Amino acid sequence: MLSKLMLAFVLVLAPVAIASEEVKEQRQLTSKGVFAKEGWKFLPTGTVQRIAFGSCSNQYLNQPIWDTIVRTQPDLFLYLGDIIYGDAVPPGRLSVLDNIDLIEKMKIDYAFLADKPEFKNLKKTVPVMATWDDHDYGKNDAGKEFERKEDSRQLFLDFFDVPRDSPRRKTPGVYH
Repeated sequence: MLSKLMLAFVLVLAPVAIASEEVKEQRQLTSKGVFAKEGWKFLPTGTVQRIAFGSCSNQYLNQPIWDTIVRTQPDLFLYLGDIIYGDAVPPGRLSVLDNIDLIEKMKIDYAFLADKPEFKNLKKTVPVMATWDDHDYGKNDAGKEFERKEDSRQLFLDFFDVPRDSPRRKTPGVYH
């Protein structure tokens, strides 16, 4: 089943420049201690040549792929959605989350991912840029009509430590 598989690839490119405004914003925020205290690796300055990308990381499954990605030493990891599966439940624990609010459950999901040693190593070793997909909204095949989309979006931005005053918080998506 595809939802149980983390997909990841490494692409070696001609040098590519990272958007200077986002790097500039990150560097300014770093001086306030925002990114440094959370342990995220800074976005690279200048150009990058090795880009890893992946998606579909069910937080309740083992994820040895993060160690593989780190070993490839990419300049940047593009997380292309389905960072968590908001509609997934821990194996053997179906009834535990039956009566919990979706956003509260998704907070648990993000905490599950954040607590994985391999993911912790990735986030401190490789710069990450991420976007979201349906499961990050909290429901399979959810789209713009999903009633909890804005709550899910804020939670997504919180997980990636996007500051409250960032321009990214003022857009209808999770754009970089």
